[in-house]
Amino acid sequence: MPIPSDQSYQDFVRSAFSILTNLGPALPNAGVTVSCLYQLYCYYNSNPNIQAKVPLAGTQLYQATFDLLVNSHTDDKYRFIRIQDDDLSVMDQPAALQQYGSLVQNSNVITTNQPAITALTSYLHIYPDGTKWPDRNTNKLKRPNNRGGIINWRFGINVVPNSIAAAVKALMPILDQYPEIDHIKFSAPGRANKLDSVIIYLLKPANTDNTIKQAVQQAITNANVQIQLNFSPMWNEYANGYGEAAEAPTNGYSFGMFRCILAYLAYPRRPSTAATLSLQDYQARVDKTFETFGIPLFAPHEQGQLLAPPYNHPIRIRFMRALALYRNLRANAFQNLQLTVPRV
Repeated sequence: MPIPSDQSYQDFVRSAFSILTNLGPALPNAGVTVSCLYQLYCYYNSNPNIQAKVPLAGTQLYQATFDLLVNSHTDDKYRFIRIQDDDLSVMDQPAALQQYGSLVQNSNVITTNQPAITALTSYLHIYPDGTKWPDRNTNKLKRPNNRGGIINWRFGINVVPNSIAAAVKALMPILDQYPEIDHIKFSAPGRANKLDSVIIYLLKPANTDNTIKQAVQQAITNANVQIQLNFSPMWNEYANGYGEAAEAPTNGYSFGMFRCILAYLAYPRRPSTAATLSLQDYQARVDKTFETFGIPLFAPHEQGQLLAPPYNHPIRIRFMRALALYRNLRANAFQNLQLTVPRV
């Protein structure tokens, strides 16, 4: 059965409490602590009988990534694909296809196209037909006229690595059909550490979100795409292996990271308080922290406006400090950033 977001949220809080307690009353560096919580988020498994996904390697990986790129084409034209782990660079697909084709023939060939190698284990962002080269001033891709609006929602699918290429082919028509969708992100076949391996970013439709969800499920089913029947915590599962959630606020980094930092902020800074903290106390503190940052009680997959007060300068600084340290930057690197939620 699909797991509601509040149930997996409580599971996450229990596991987070165990991790934080084992770290000791005097927690290590905020970046280290948040990293531990994010690992918990990434490797969450609601059912121990479901085996972990296994990334592809060697010739299988090169062939699957080659197929992924070919399956993204429309009318023999290349779509824009950005490589997340290469600073969202626009992928040189002809060069990548040549690289992967050579590797399929001979896995010992010397690899010279570094972005193409990075793409084997990265998230790949694929954009609608008609997207054009980035603007020189903003470095943002130029969207078709009916695209490029606010992104405040996401649908996710837990696709296994050897079915990612098939998922790309199945979802390209839907990407082009619905203007609410901004783009779709696919985990490359060499990566398997996230349950949200396909993410559809969109403006949450007022009346047609069920239409899009049904179209996505039907396309995945018709293409015999293999999915794993569980999902990441705090997303709202609407079917086994499928979830939906709100986008994190601007400068909140990501859905999962945003919530992991909040779980860290909820833990007491005073060692004496932490030493006597119960799970019930910690749950209440996380609930309050989530609400402060606009996440409604009993619906942790949603995102509302941040409360001001109590969302104010000190707690914002603590959030930004934890995020900077997690990203191995100086503690004050983000001190002037604000968290903002789009009003639609």
